[in-house]
Amino acid sequence: MLFAVIDGIEFVRLVYKTRRVSIVYVAPDGSYLRSTGDVGAYLEKAGITRPQSELDGTFVFDPEVPNENDTTSTKDDSRSASDTPVKETRAKRRNLSLSEGSQGGSEKTAKTGEGNLPMGTTSRSSRESSAPANRTPAVEPDQGGATALGKRRNREIAESRAAAFARGQGFKDDEGRDTESRRSARGGRRERREEVQNNDQEGEAAAPETTNRESWPGPWSTASELYERRSAVAEALKTANNQTEKLVSWTPKANRCSKVVEAATHIEACLEFGLGSILPEMKAKICELLGKKRKLSPEILPIFTDKETSILALPDCSKIGEGDLEKAFERCQGSELEVLNLVYCGRALSDRLLEKVCKNSLNLHTLILGGCYRLSDAGISSAVKALPRLRVLELSDCLNISICALRSISSLADTLESLSLKNSSQLDAEAFLQLGALKNLKRLNLSGCRGLSDTIVELIADSCGETLTELDLSFLPDSGFSAEPVSCKMTDASLSYLGRKCRKLTRLVLRNVETISDEGVKELCQGCPHLLELDFSRCKCIGDEGVQAIASRCCSLTRLTLNSAGSTILDEDSQVTTYSITDASLLALHQHSTKTLEYLDMSWCRGITDEGLGNLVDEAHNLRELYLRGCAQITDIFLNGHSNPQGQRLGQELRDRQEE
Repeated sequence: MLFAVIDGIEFVRLVYKTRRVSIVYVAPDGSYLRSTGDVGAYLEKAGITRPQSELDGTFVFDPEVPNENDTTSTKDDSRSASDTPVKETRAKRRNLSLSEGSQGGSEKTAKTGEGNLPMGTTSRSSRESSAPANRTPAVEPDQGGATALGKRRNREIAESRAAAFARGQGFKDDEGRDTESRRSARGGRRERREEVQNNDQEGEAAAPETTNRESWPGPWSTASELYERRSAVAEALKTANNQTEKLVSWTPKANRCSKVVEAATHIEACLEFGLGSILPEMKAKICELLGKKRKLSPEILPIFTDKETSILALPDCSKIGEGDLEKAFERCQGSELEVLNLVYCGRALSDRLLEKVCKNSLNLHTLILGGCYRLSDAGISSAVKALPRLRVLELSDCLNISICALRSISSLADTLESLSLKNSSQLDAEAFLQLGALKNLKRLNLSGCRGLSDTIVELIADSCGETLTELDLSFLPDSGFSAEPVSCKMTDASLSYLGRKCRKLTRLVLRNVETISDEGVKELCQGCPHLLELDFSRCKCIGDEGVQAIASRCCSLTRLTLNSAGSTILDEDSQVTTYSITDASLLALHQHSTKTLEYLDMSWCRGITDEGLGNLVDEAHNLRELYLRGCAQITDIFLNGHSNPQGQRLGQELRDRQEE
């Protein structure tokens, strides 16, 4: 990088090395001169006239063919620029520029001499000695000179704008931002050069104002000043508020400091105040989840038992003993306790403890005691006597109760709405006769009770048929280890009784009842048109006629389970297999139940095909779950070809179930 001087005006020569080499001269005001024409125009504005030949000899813009007076080779290299390769010429010029910037001049500078410089140019040492005292120091003579010059000018502009902004004058170039976005690519550079010149002139004009730029040293000082003025600003605001007219006039009556209490987190609130502040259902759900994960220990049991507990759910509390449960009852028993869920609590609950908690909690209306194997007739009788308003009673898997407990339960004829005696296989037909007194039952679960027969079903239909909505009469098959063979004693007569007496029935479960047929199903559906859920799993005598009756008469059917239902007959002579449930059942569901059906289980029904399922599933837009376990005859034609957009358990997931 060299310098050219004409009439005291200094021009900096820069060499840009990008994809191609280009040379420009930088004027004192920052203007870029790219040709001798630009130089002549610039000198004309300054009132200086020079012939074109002088300008051509002084300013060299061609990097490959330099002027005779602008040789950059040293005395050791006598070749001309035209004979020197471009890359070598560039390297020599770069070395020359670096040598010129050394302190006091180097040996290379001395070798080069001023005689080899272009006409009108001077070396750095002579220029510094002849420069006026008030001349702005030149930038470093290297390729980064333009960058340093631009940084210095940008820093001056930034300091000037920051000082103006600190004084509240705003930025000077705010008005020019819109015009900047509208500049074209061709004329943008010239406009920016003019703007730089204007900014320089404005900066010189405003020099008296911005000489003390340290008045705004930075944002930290501004923040400190604002912080110091807070009290004065607050006082001014207070004075302004007192002068405005207020709608309400109020004078404080006391002068005390109110205590502000920070809101505690949910965990802190539970540990400090208990769970009384959350909904009882949520509290019971948390306790139930802890019990299922075997995390419900005596140490955390007090959190869920207090005087405000209305729902106490301690299922699967295997780590809690009778003493711990008794202490929990002492904390929560009272008028607030309404629901007690101790399903499968095992050894923790005894007859004495049940009697104690029931006598002290007269508002209990729900008792869930399934799997409490220590309970006997005495405990059930005492609980029933202490709770005359009991509505829900569940005694599933309580193998120590007998007819005496059912006699006590029959005293709740006016209030009891739900009763579960699931898997009470020790109860015989005489014990179930006690249920005839229960007139207001809505839900009855006698699944797994082997003492059921047509007589018991008729008794139930006569006693509570007008109110009964849910009924489970599933049969418990013989395991093969019984001393006497066990068989189901319910027939189509039971379905006929239910059809005639239980008009409000919406849910019926008859698993493993192999003694009912299509005729009983027809009578049932004729009398119970409001059925929503039907389960005939492993009912071997059910066929297409029964399913057609269900589809045509139960117009609101939402769930149908036919898992392993129907019979399979193999003709030994022709080796042809005949199935009782075929595509005819699916066709009936397609005609009558496509708008309501949401759940369908056809597992192990080998008589259905891809076509029958596809015809149904494509039209049953509300169908969410379809189970086809064991249906090896169903292929990808259906699995990948159905068009049900709502089916969440179809397709590949369905195939996974099939492989299970």
